Amino acid sequence: MLLFASTSSIPETLIFAIFAFASYLLGSIPFAYIAGKINGLDIRKHGSGNVGTTNTLRVLGKKWGIIVLLLDVAKAFIAVILVKYFFPSYVDLPKELQSLPLMIAGFLAVLGHIYPIWLKFKGG
Repeated sequence: MLLFASTSSIPETLIFAIFAFASYLLGSIPFAYIAGKINGLDIRKHGSGNVGTTNTLRVLGKKWGIIVLLLDVAKAFIAVILVKYFFPSYVDLPKELQSLPLMIAGFLAVLGHIYPIWLKFKGG
């Protein structure tokens, strides 16, 4: 069963699958790790060893903690906005299914945050 009506030569379900995977990859960007590297250290070897906002706050301070928090929140927000923008036909779904593509994108971004492929599935 197709969730979306095809509007081009590529089925919209395939495009959605690609964006779903992209949501995971977006969520998997380890901003705490990147912030640590910018500051010349591996955040995983300091503080609690976790690649997350709290450890960044403890190790790098308030400024970097806030930056990492905002970037981590933005990952899921951007994933949902991209799906909403590229799949306007989600509103053509039955009312009880309209939020499903958006929830899937958000969930996969969070899953990517927890299990980032870039850090061997050990995340923040």
